Amino acid sequence: LLLFQNIDQDTVEGVKIRIQKEISDYFPRIIPTKFEITGDPDSNTLRIYLKYKILNSNNDDELLINIEQ
Repeated sequence: LLLFQNIDQDTVEGVKIRIQKEISDYFPRIIPTKFEITGDPDSNTLRIYLKYKILNSNNDDELLINIEQ
């Protein structure tokens, strides 16, 4: 489980891969245009930024999530 792991580069990459797969599997109409995950090992936090478009529409939006443990 990624929830209880310390934040390091491997954790950040694992979260990024997992989110990309979940978006592809469960939200196929979502097309990411910018996707960044940054981790801060000192405070054990993640910052997830996703800018996306919705397929076959003129809608686009962005999402910012900060996770602190």
